[in-house]
Amino acid sequence: MGDKVIVFGCNSFSGSHFINSALASGMTVVGISRSEPVHSVFSPYQWGKNNQNKFTFFQYDLNDDLEKIMSTVYDFKPEYFVNFASQSMVAQSWKNPGHWLKTNVLSTILLHEKLRQCEFLKKYLHVSTPEVYGSCEGAVKENTTYNPSTPYAVSRAAADMSLQTYFDNYKFPVIFTRAGKAGTRTFGALNIDMNSRDELFVATDNKKHIIGKMGMKPFVFLNQTHGDGIKVLKKNGNVLSENFKPGKNTYKADGIVTDVKGVFLVIQVADCQAVMLYDPEKKVIANV
Repeated sequence: MGDKVIVFGCNSFSGSHFINSALASGMTVVGISRSEPVHSVFSPYQWGKNNQNKFTFFQYDLNDDLEKIMSTVYDFKPEYFVNFASQSMVAQSWKNPGHWLKTNVLSTILLHEKLRQCEFLKKYLHVSTPEVYGSCEGAVKENTTYNPSTPYAVSRAAADMSLQTYFDNYKFPVIFTRAGKAGTRTFGALNIDMNSRDELFVATDNKKHIIGKMGMKPFVFLNQTHGDGIKVLKKNGNVLSENFKPGKNTYKADGIVTDVKGVFLVIQVADCQAVMLYDPEKKVIANV
């Protein structure tokens, strides 16, 4: 394509995958993040060649380095600016709401004010959140009334509303996107917990959606119990043990270990932290 794009929040899961796709399509990319470059295992664009000579990284913090960010923008003159960055973590936003409002509202709006004056900018993609709508049931349209229920959601809603005024008054070329799928009440998007109080058919449908998107490869789900049980998935030649059925196995455990190739190990978390372990010599992986 030959176009130029700045990816803000480039160290994020979504940001790093977007960069990989952009480089693969021939775009020249500048990545900006407040954190140092992450290990290559978390950066898909570092896994292959994919025109890595067309990628440049800058470590800037939106709260402290707006002028440096804009200096990069003026020098690079991107046609596109994709913003994955925000201060997230919903529960923690209750402890220091001012931090979330400063980053997601004040500093973000100051960035928008600078960007709206850049005539070379064709599109600004703002990656927001369905959290701004609060608890909803059924289909939710973009013009649904905001009903945020946390400081995090309030901060994102405020920036979204400000951007809408920029579009209305300045024709700022913003596009909103909100990642998410099915989920009801307090469980949010893409819930797959069969033991939650969410609707069972929603969790089941979401599991099918994930499996489909990942190419229908074998999936192993766990019936997690907050215990210390570990499931070892073995192989006997080319045959998986214990009558393995792709996409249907659910074991009662809180961790799973395997040396079987081509199998997805699924760990579900809410406010816990999932850990992936890898032994490069024995070629064994584990999710706990």
